[in-house]
Amino acid sequence: MRSKVFTAFALTVATVVATIAWAAPAQAAPVSNFNVSGNPNSTVACHATQTIDWGCTEGQIEWHNRTATVYPVIYPSGWRNCTGHLYTEVVFESFAGSKKIHTVTRVAYCVHGWYSEPGFTIGDTNLVGGINRVKITLCNYTTNDGRTCGQNENYSKPAS
Repeated sequence: MRSKVFTAFALTVATVVATIAWAAPAQAAPVSNFNVSGNPNSTVACHATQTIDWGCTEGQIEWHNRTATVYPVIYPSGWRNCTGHLYTEVVFESFAGSKKIHTVTRVAYCVHGWYSEPGFTIGDTNLVGGINRVKITLCNYTTNDGRTCGQNENYSKPAS
């Protein structure tokens, strides 16, 4: 009887130890910070004087296994004085190598001021290997110039 109790106790301890070892704490997802200007002639950081006219977006890309979550803040062109400025559009495109997988567009209207959201997912949950790059392009729409886009910026998934 004593042998059966000891065996049961030993199996219980082994199960608990194996469960604890298997449930190790998860690694934090890698993050890329982004900062993209609407100025077609330079890549001026957000909050610089030039962004009042050109607009910008900044935020973070949190990389997951097959997708990413984007947390943007968009400052529309002319956000301090909307005369002639209509809205700013930011296009987020995800890629696996050179193949485009998914596109998400967000818009900030000058009259409403800056735009922020809690995050959106980009990519394809069924894509083996997942996305490894996000391209961000910021375009402004004004009454005088129509559509003007800044230089796009590419952000690659950090190595794990």
